[in-house]
Amino acid sequence: MVRHFEEELDHLRNRLLEMSGLVEDSVYRSIQSLIEKNEEAAQQVLQNEARINRMEIDIDELATSLLARVQPMAPTSGSLPPPSRSTTTWNAWGISP
Repeated sequence: MVRHFEEELDHLRNRLLEMSGLVEDSVYRSIQSLIEKNEEAAQQVLQNEARINRMEIDIDELATSLLARVQPMAPTSGSLPPPSRSTTTWNAWGISP
């Protein structure tokens, strides 16, 4: 059970790293597209944004699922805020995201 949880936690970490790399690349490309006034590059950034948004939703769902399993006294998983969105709420519940 612990090993399975650790594997899922590693998967979450890898997804976060993958998404952060895409975000970093998008920030760089968006700045470059502004500097160079390159509309095609800006369109590529927008296309990549949809992928990043999907990844964020998947990561939030995975993190919420993992948290719900290790925090059985927390409110039901349906009422847990997405970890990346509401750190203040998590802290108010005494949970570290």
